[in-house]
Amino acid sequence: MNRPEGGAMPRGARERRTAILQLADSSGLTSVDELSTAFGVTASTIRRDLAQLEAAGQLARTYGGAMPLRHEASVRQRNGEAAEAKQAIARWAAEQVRPDETILLDSGSTTTPSPASWRTAAT
Repeated sequence: MNRPEGGAMPRGARERRTAILQLADSSGLTSVDELSTAFGVTASTIRRDLAQLEAAGQLARTYGGAMPLRHEASVRQRNGEAAEAKQAIARWAAEQVRPDETILLDSGSTTTPSPASWRTAAT
């Protein structure tokens, strides 16, 4: 496990918790034992830190450790991202479908603009 950003040991609980969040974010999964060794504190201290960070909604606890929370963008946000490219994909896909063919579309922000393109291509 890497040391917290800057390499210096955090002195207080607030600094240690900030460093725990940074480590969890960079490594993806951290254990109580690794954190205890990295910060030179007891496992009980780390468990209290993790409980407080979880209660604040800043990370998710796992058996024996913690992992960062991954917040996915909302559907509305994803629909707006690369909208022109998604429209171009929909137009291209619509051109590939021949009359009397059946297609299946999975859900997702890239397939959202497709139905309008199907109607346009069919006429």
